[in-house]
Amino acid sequence: MATLLCQAGRSVTLLERRLDPRRAGAERGRSINLAISTRGLHALAAVGLEAEIQRMATPLRGRMIHSPHGDLAFLLDRGIGGPPDPVSAARRLLLPQGLVSGEGDWSREQLKGAMPSFSEETRKAVQQEFTQLGLYSGAIDGLWSATSQYAAELYLEKYVKAEKK
Repeated sequence: MATLLCQAGRSVTLLERRLDPRRAGAERGRSINLAISTRGLHALAAVGLEAEIQRMATPLRGRMIHSPHGDLAFLLDRGIGGPPDPVSAARRLLLPQGLVSGEGDWSREQLKGAMPSFSEETRKAVQQEFTQLGLYSGAIDGLWSATSQYAAELYLEKYVKAEKK
């Protein structure tokens, strides 16, 4: 905004709480990487700085979103941070070491009853994994029936020895 006002011939005083890093040196331990959204790129283009900033920027090929619930499977299923990946989502749901260590509480809850919130393709991949483990003999159709839920319960019983208390 300050740049646009200056370009329009207005007098602008810009105040910043921190010292100018060009004169005082950069603060240590307070730096974060910044991502520029499409909206930000449009703003930079409006003031004629997009090309200059793009030359200094490092492209982001994707993002990892860390949830407090460890629900990476849901993010993979939805394609958040990349294209949807139902097979990886299913395998993430079925990581016994995460379930046993307590890191997979969210995954355990999904297997206990919230699988319908996943895409049909991810449900098919879970059914396929259960079939390969000998826990499921139903159709690989992505429908989360009582048979699918029973296979999930067998999986938890067989591969997840102790519930986190």
